[in-house]
Amino acid sequence: EVLGGELARLGGTSREILDDPGLRSLILTAVRHDYRIIETYRPAVREPLSCPLHVLTGSADPELGEERGRDRAGGWADLTTARTEVRVFPGDHFYLTPRRREVVATVLRRLDPSLTTGGAHTWPSTP
Repeated sequence: EVLGGELARLGGTSREILDDPGLRSLILTAVRHDYRIIETYRPAVREPLSCPLHVLTGSADPELGEERGRDRAGGWADLTTARTEVRVFPGDHFYLTPRRREVVATVLRRLDPSLTTGGAHTWPSTP
């Protein structure tokens, strides 16, 4: 199936799940709904924001392609008249799973620069 191949390409679903018919069916049902929302969403036309944007992305995210550049930030830079900063983490579309501590520390620093990265913790329920 095409959708199963797409999930494998993005790298966020283990091969064991995709190879198990029961789990695959369960996952694909949920993902189909996600994709339907993504494909039918049309944002309202609005004036660009005037605040800075901080974009986090994976270095090998196949969804960005040529849009990865710091000047465009996957299109996010078009949504503001202020500066756009891009932080590129090693990894694919799902880079934040193995890099969650770094991602949380980066977000905390952006929210409050006085926070130290040594104290950044994820919730126990975070995979």
